[in-house]
Amino acid sequence: MAEKDFNPLTSQFGIAGTRYDLQMGIINDKWAIRILKEKNMVNCNIFKDIGLGKLPEGNQIVNWVLNAVAIPINPRQIWKTVQILLNQAAKNREKKKVIVPIKEAREKELEKTDKKESNIERIMIFIDNSNIFKGFQKYNVKADYEKLKNIITRGRELQSIFLYEGVVYPMSPEKKKWYNELSNRSSYVIKASFDKIASSGVIEKKVDINIAIDIISLAYENAYDTAVLVSGDGDFVPVVKKVKELGKNVEIWAFRYSLANALSEELKPGNIYFLDEILSKLNI
Repeated sequence: MAEKDFNPLTSQFGIAGTRYDLQMGIINDKWAIRILKEKNMVNCNIFKDIGLGKLPEGNQIVNWVLNAVAIPINPRQIWKTVQILLNQAAKNREKKKVIVPIKEAREKELEKTDKKESNIERIMIFIDNSNIFKGFQKYNVKADYEKLKNIITRGRELQSIFLYEGVVYPMSPEKKKWYNELSNRSSYVIKASFDKIASSGVIEKKVDINIAIDIISLAYENAYDTAVLVSGDGDFVPVVKKVKELGKNVEIWAFRYSLANALSEELKPGNIYFLDEILSKLNI
């Protein structure tokens, strides 16, 4: 889509700590958002299934940005910018107002956003699909991962949801389609570990390492209040200990049969949830 087709409804707002700006607008009566770097458009996304009567979801925009840029960005910083964008877009939508793209540093607005969010628990969900998929197979359940996301979030502020899995090439067309659906419809960030030839043990170890790196690094960046780990793997005990040391809360969702004792001993009972108890709600 040509850049001239983009009619801006917001100013350009920078993502803190980066050289990227975000701007919302309209293309052919559909919401659109674009990423700019030094006034040049890097990428643009049209929300084809969302009319102007409804705003795109903030989490959906955050996850699109995470997948669209080449460098890692703290989702928390993207979230703050997206909230300002959505507020301005909602106001200007009523006026059908097209504004001149001007780069603005809105530190005061970001501070106000922080204060509004201060009483809301921010969570990030880290799903070890290599672990829980075995449980769904064991109980012959075809799980709806959108429902899983909503049940875990339960009214809290979801910053991002990551799905980790080991994949051996060639990837099946069904797997590709599923990943695309999770990303586009449910705002999942897919973090697959790819190997041409590898044993399952090697791939699973790579998945564990990737999850550990993300949980701990995002804790250091204060990107969440609570890390929700969807796995019962005992290898995550050191990760849980470290995240707690950093002053963050940890929540575990796992199957009873696969929850390692060492992992459950690190948390209070109120921070452990069993997938066995919600299977009927997850089944497609």
